[in-house]
Amino acid sequence: MARVRGQFLDFFEREHLLVIRFLRYLGASLPDAEDAASEAFVAAWERLRDGEFPTQDSQRRSWVRTVARRAWSRPPAMARHQVAVAAGVELPELCEPGPGHAELTDQTMAVLAALGALEENTRVVMAFHLDGFSSVETARAIGVSDQKARDLLKKARAVLRHELSAQRDADRRGRAE
Repeated sequence: MARVRGQFLDFFEREHLLVIRFLRYLGASLPDAEDAASEAFVAAWERLRDGEFPTQDSQRRSWVRTVARRAWSRPPAMARHQVAVAAGVELPELCEPGPGHAELTDQTMAVLAALGALEENTRVVMAFHLDGFSSVETARAIGVSDQKARDLLKKARAVLRHELSAQRDADRRGRAE
C-alpha cells in the first residue's frame, strides 16, 4: 500500500496544478477549478487503491482531466458529498499554492477570456491541446474521431487568432488615444 500511496502522491504533485490550469482554460473560476480538481483526485485515489486506475501515464492524465471537467460542469444540485477521512490515516502533505490573481498578467487574462468565448467542444479540445495531449489522445478522451478533434483544434486556433488580434488592436488604439 505504501508503494501505491507513493505513486499517487507523485502523480498528484505532477498533475494537480496542471488540472486546475486545464479547468481554468475551460472557463472555471479558480475556486471551482480547485474544487473540481480535488474531487477528481479523490476519485483517482479511490480507483488506484482499488486497482482500477489506468496504468499508462497519458491515460491517467487524460482520465483525471475528464473527471475534473465533468465535476466542474455538473449542476450544483448534483454535487458530490464530502468524503469522510478515517481517523489515524496519514494525509498527503499540502502542495504549494499556484500563482494568485495578482500574479496573472493582462495577456493571461486576455487568453482566458478568448478561451471562454470559444464554443464548448472547441474549448475542450484546445484545453487538452494546451496541456500537451495529441489529437488522438484528445479524441479518445472526449469520444470523437481523430479527424473531428483535429478539425475542432483548427477551428479553435482560428477563433483565438481572430479574438486575440482584435483585442491587441483595441489595446493599441486605447494606448494611442
